[in-house]
Amino acid sequence: MVAKLLYLCKCGHQDILMPAQFLCTRVQAPTKQDVTKLDRILGYLKLMQSWSRSFDRSSFERVRTYIDASFATYLDGKGQPACVVMLGDTLVHKVCRKQKIVTKNSTEAELVALADLLIEGELVEEFMMDLGHLMDDDFVTDVNLIIRITSL
Repeated sequence: MVAKLLYLCKCGHQDILMPAQFLCTRVQAPTKQDVTKLDRILGYLKLMQSWSRSFDRSSFERVRTYIDASFATYLDGKGQPACVVMLGDTLVHKVCRKQKIVTKNSTEAELVALADLLIEGELVEEFMMDLGHLMDDDFVTDVNLIIRITSL
């Protein structure tokens, strides 16, 4: 079932990428909590059946990159960063993966995510420039990093 969720992520349901990839790490020894999480994702997909994806071509001059990370999501202490790249008001790319290093706090996890995933937005920017859709003078790249300071 988790493999089917990953297939759905590649086919357009990028909104479930983060929980689906987390469940992939739990396939070898799933717990009751993991089954509950799987049921929640399936319930969400059932509610979203009638929703469609739309592309707004009017605002292709702006690429926005949102990067966030969770701290110590996995049992080995590594976090899970995610990156969403918006072209205008349209989601065009989403990346979610396990961090390669163990961080000491949530702020460091956010900074590591920024260093690792900032290239994703830059690649979309370069791709659009190569296609000629964006003007160099009017092009603006926004990077919005959400850093949550938590009490330790």
